[in-house]
Amino acid sequence: MPKRLYNITAGPSLPMGDIANILTRLRPEARLVLQPDSPPSGDATAIDNRRAADDLGFRRAMTLTAGLADYLGAL
Repeated sequence: MPKRLYNITAGPSLPMGDIANILTRLRPEARLVLQPDSPPSGDATAIDNRRAADDLGFRRAMTLTAGLADYLGAL
């Protein structure tokens, strides 16, 4: 492998509220309670899987929504 470290992600970063909305759509009976946002601390950097795509040909197999649905179905 050309590099020693690769980030593997399911796509773009999403706020927790968006993820909670996806989970609520998948499981309407879920009772998710989110705390109010706190101010960011330190530097935040999005994880990028571009090197894995360029060097290894990585492509995600499914969207986050599909992955969460698959996981919930396995529980």
